[in-house]
Amino acid sequence: MDWLRAFYFTFMMQTGLADPYRNEQYFPKLDIFYNFERNMIAMNFGNPDTSKTARNIVVYLNYTLSAIIEWLK
Repeated sequence: MDWLRAFYFTFMMQTGLADPYRNEQYFPKLDIFYNFERNMIAMNFGNPDTSKTARNIVVYLNYTLSAIIEWLK
């Protein structure tokens, strides 16, 4: 998704189709992608302590599954 946003930004700025004062050069990012990035940062895969990483994954999956179950009710 980020490469598409970078291409859009470059195209709009190079062609002059965007007004930089109105932030028209930015391609919007959906909330789904922001939430995904937020969850990946919270899991902290770069942590050398693998037990914490495993715990973070379990907590994330528990939260996600409970949200899905709540949504289905």
